[in-house]
Amino acid sequence: MKRQIRKYPFNMVEIALAMAIIAIGLSGILVLFPVGINASKSAIADNNLADIAEYIMGYLQAGCNSDWIQNANAAEGTSPTFSFAEQFPVKDDEDEVLNSDQTGISLDSDGDPNGFSEVSDFPNLFYGDSHKVFYYRQMTGDVVDFAAVIKIWRVNGIDFMVPKYDSTATPSTIIQEVPSTDAEEINIIKNYARSFYIEISWPVELPNEEREKRIFRLDIFNQAYKIPAATTP
Repeated sequence: MKRQIRKYPFNMVEIALAMAIIAIGLSGILVLFPVGINASKSAIADNNLADIAEYIMGYLQAGCNSDWIQNANAAEGTSPTFSFAEQFPVKDDEDEVLNSDQTGISLDSDGDPNGFSEVSDFPNLFYGDSHKVFYYRQMTGDVVDFAAVIKIWRVNGIDFMVPKYDSTATPSTIIQEVPSTDAEEINIIKNYARSFYIEISWPVELPNEEREKRIFRLDIFNQAYKIPAATTP
């Protein structure tokens, strides 16, 4: 006599409960995907930011060195000029600089930013109106890996410890803090050091207030600085 085996299929309630448990588990896993993607994008951006900041610092260092070399080679008694550094807006206009591009940057058919001009000797760096806003892109071949909006403003009147001749001091050539209120001594500071703020923001296509931002402070010192002849005995 054959033994009969009875089968008990799942009913709808059990199937619904199983599907609910699976759905809860999957939803918990899916929530992690955007977090992981954003973390990956943030890590890539931070790596790129270091490269961009170094590139911009090199650009500013080269320009300031050009100013200082020009002043060093100028005829005696000539007032110093700082044609590179002083093309950037001053810190007093910081709010104007930071709010200077409210809309995102658009690109032309060649992938270049509209309304910008490329900086000579610095590929993939473009400047906009009054050197308030720059556009920089990192590329692999013809593909843009990362692009950012860059804003630069300079600082005037910062107190630095500057070598200066003082006949009443011992020794006569001393390191002292040059006041930032005297116009002549401000020029001494400018010939010794320059200070800049750099804001890097991305993605470039978004309006200003929606972009992620990082701000850097850069102090550049004239390594060939010499005490002005007019102030030495």
